[in-house]
Amino acid sequence: MSEHGHSHDVLNDLRPQHRALRQAIPNVYRGYNELRGSALADGALPGKVKELMAMAIGAILMHGGPATVYWAEGYAAFCEFAEGPVTT
Repeated sequence: MSEHGHSHDVLNDLRPQHRALRQAIPNVYRGYNELRGSALADGALPGKVKELMAMAIGAILMHGGPATVYWAEGYAAFCEFAEGPVTT
């Protein structure tokens, strides 16, 4: 099974628990959604840039070393949106 197929299965398996948790603590979910919306809104940086930064930070800091496997995929996506490789 592909990695993405497995992730999809895990998400489907957890859906009932996620729904129950969301119903048990709706204010926490509401607060998180407001925080996320405010943090990713257009401002000094466009929202899309903030989303890319959040994705990189979340993958690297939250997952640590194992996330480094996905850096190449993230870079490929960045290059696609940037219309070519980006070098420093």
